[in-house]
Amino acid sequence: IRILLKKIFLQDTLDRYFDFRKVVVDMIANLYKEGREDLIPIAINLANEFFKLNGYDFEAITAKEVEKYYKEDAFIWSLYLNLRKVHRFILTKALFGRYEYILPGKIRR
Repeated sequence: IRILLKKIFLQDTLDRYFDFRKVVVDMIANLYKEGREDLIPIAINLANEFFKLNGYDFEAITAKEVEKYYKEDAFIWSLYLNLRKVHRFILTKALFGRYEYILPGKIRR
C-alpha cells in the first residue's frame, strides 16, 4: 500500500504545500468541507486582490479551479483512508495482529 501511495500521490501532495498559491487554493477549497461554499467567491476575490497588491505574479484563482482542486483532494484523502482501513482489516482479521492507529469515522464531504 505504501509503495502505491508513494508512487502515485506523495510528490504531488507534498509539492502543493511548498507552493504559496496552491496553499491558498487549498485553504479556499477547504470551505467546501466546512460547508461554507457561500464564502468561496469572497475568499477567491480576497486572495486575488492580496496577490495583486503584494506583487505576486500569480494567475488569478478561479471558482472552477478551486472546485477541481477540492474534488481531487477529497479523492486522494478518501482513497488514503480506505486503504488504511483495508490495511487494518488485513492486519487484525487475517493476520490477527494489532493495529496501532485510530482511524477517523465517516468524513462528510
